[in-house]
Amino acid sequence: MKTNLLDKALFLLLARMTALSFAACGDDDNENGTDDPDALVMDQKEYLQNSLVRVDDAGNFMYRVCGAPLDADTTVLYVGVDNLEEAKTLFKQLFVPGSTFNESGDNISCTLEKKGGTVTFAPADGSNGVLADVTFDGCNLVAVSSLHFMEKNAWPENSGSAYKVGDRIWKQTLMYGEQCWICLREAGNGQRGVLYYLGDRSVSANEYKPYVPTTYPTDSEVAQVLQLLDKSGVWCGYKYYSTRSYSLYVAQQKGLRGPVLEFSFFNETDALDLAMVGDYYMNDGTVKNGDITLTAAEKEACIGIVVWKGNPTEYDKQLKKLHPHCTHGLVAAKYDARYGEGIIWSNADIEIGTDMNAGFANTYKLRTCNIDKNTFIYAVDAVDNYPYNTDESLFAPSCSSGWYIAAMTECETMKEGEKIWKAQFEKIGGSLEHGFWSSTELDDGRMYIAWGVQGIKRTTSKVHPVLAF
Repeated sequence: MKTNLLDKALFLLLARMTALSFAACGDDDNENGTDDPDALVMDQKEYLQNSLVRVDDAGNFMYRVCGAPLDADTTVLYVGVDNLEEAKTLFKQLFVPGSTFNESGDNISCTLEKKGGTVTFAPADGSNGVLADVTFDGCNLVAVSSLHFMEKNAWPENSGSAYKVGDRIWKQTLMYGEQCWICLREAGNGQRGVLYYLGDRSVSANEYKPYVPTTYPTDSEVAQVLQLLDKSGVWCGYKYYSTRSYSLYVAQQKGLRGPVLEFSFFNETDALDLAMVGDYYMNDGTVKNGDITLTAAEKEACIGIVVWKGNPTEYDKQLKKLHPHCTHGLVAAKYDARYGEGIIWSNADIEIGTDMNAGFANTYKLRTCNIDKNTFIYAVDAVDNYPYNTDESLFAPSCSSGWYIAAMTECETMKEGEKIWKAQFEKIGGSLEHGFWSSTELDDGRMYIAWGVQGIKRTTSKVHPVLAF
């Protein structure tokens, strides 16, 4: 998965438990032919922006990382905490590790470099449950005007977290296959939930193959996960800087071996029960009413359209095992996996994905074939590498099943709502047309579904990813 990126230079994140500093360290020699890494300079304002709200390269809103709006002004964000001390800790984690803070009692301020402005934390009077206010003086952030820490027991009622602390969820890692992940933090109160997996053996830089996350962590979230687990000296995933991938490593010294720590994020499931065919599915796992007109930024953040409303875990046992919370329906991706390019299904002469209904289970089994080049399934490789331009705004959110190839019956069910969803794809600049692969391998000549086995497996068709939510 994304081997074209993972084969590039690996980069090391060297850290102590109280402060993280970033450095690059390649699998191979760097461009200068030396072993010395090139330091990554962390811009304080950009770091703060990404700790609260993610934006794309053009500066448009993508999704919130920390904080949630509780009223009509969506730039006013709230975070739920147990007490003022927790609020102070979370506030400091929003900044580049090693930042200088001016403290006077419970008041804290940080002046950003390069005339980036001053951010101030001040205790509140406790009205409406607010414990502290954060203001930004001369620091203009996208989609953030102020931040407030609120007592959790004052937080408005919501549908709760998809997972509870301690819940065990089976997920895939690139290095070890299927592994048991544990819920470290629940979703809600203005914070995404955290799932983590810790390997049982130490590996080196050359051995490490990071799990491909569906939503990328901010640096402050990396610090939070490590602090919650009280861990150092571990490999902990990878993320993007622009179009290049960098592995993150936390160790006491360069070259130290360590176990693999993987983590991903999930959101609350509120409002998903109300989703309808034709609604817009966003990259933060939320759904917007299909009748509204999206802004330009919202169109960018929209990764697909709801094409079927129902519970796919009722007929897909593998989906129920790995993603039991994905009970609301199916979403078709904004684009084809290869942008409409035709693709040969496979070079295998065996039937593997034989389920007529369960696309997630089919794709799961077919994916195992790609370890062996003699049974390589090109269509699965295409969906596993979607999107090809490494645009992280199009990745499936971690609260979903992740992208897969729909089974035959799922494709037919999706077609029933075609009159509704087809126009919706045009509104977001995407498309979904006839003639794409299903994950069901049957020797059949139906027009709508390209089956991909035996006599017709060498024909070409499109790969259009779907996900369960």
